[in-house]
Amino acid sequence: MPPTHESPSAKHRLFLDTSVLLAAAGSRTGASRRLFREAPRRGWILETAQYTWEEALFNLPKLGPSATAVFHDHLAPHLQILPTAIVLDSPLLYPVSKDRPVITSALAHRSGRVKGEE
Repeated sequence: MPPTHESPSAKHRLFLDTSVLLAAAGSRTGASRRLFREAPRRGWILETAQYTWEEALFNLPKLGPSATAVFHDHLAPHLQILPTAIVLDSPLLYPVSKDRPVITSALAHRSGRVKGEE
């Protein structure tokens, strides 16, 4: 096996936004679902904010009953849901207002990586 740059026991915290949660629920073969498959083996901790969680739950029915079942049965158990952070003492110059709670939550909880639609 070729050497890797990280230890198999290394813990990386990945903050997932709504688009990643929905894509993982809706596509069996996509990169978002792969994050959930690889996380236990690689020691990744998958995180999301309460705001993002609720947004995903609201939009899941649009993907159909199969995606909803996958989300609840196979994806949700691997997620750590963090409180949504609200920052009042520092300006956040971020152009998309609906994404501000997601960004502030990821920053407040010091997640190592933010995974979302780019």
